[in-house]
Amino acid sequence: MAGAAKSIMIKGKTFKIPADAEVKVTIGGRCITENIVFGDGTSEGIEGVVVGKLEGVKVSTKGVDFDSLKELLNEQNLPVLYEDGTRSYELTGYIMNSDGIVNETKTDTTSEFTIVSNTGPVRVG
Repeated sequence: MAGAAKSIMIKGKTFKIPADAEVKVTIGGRCITENIVFGDGTSEGIEGVVVGKLEGVKVSTKGVDFDSLKELLNEQNLPVLYEDGTRSYELTGYIMNSDGIVNETKTDTTSEFTIVSNTGPVRVG
């Protein structure tokens, strides 16, 4: 079981993660993603690819240049290192969020966003 979110480093810059953030790590890779059931009652698994990603990420904007954070939205190959209380997770990818990154001024945090790996499964350390 993963521990509480601690921090995330994106392109060499470390950001604090609020304690209430529920970051979901999908390791990704090749696995059985669906199945076919035959008329005789047997079935067969169909292999597919699951994309590695970090979902539900939000970071503190207190003391952070918000414009430099927004600039990360246009980059395809961001080195990312996420740490929780028990493990670290590393990937290279991009930030995906249809609304961009929104600054929640009441809490000095961003809205939730997803970081998608474009180099294969998330590496676990």
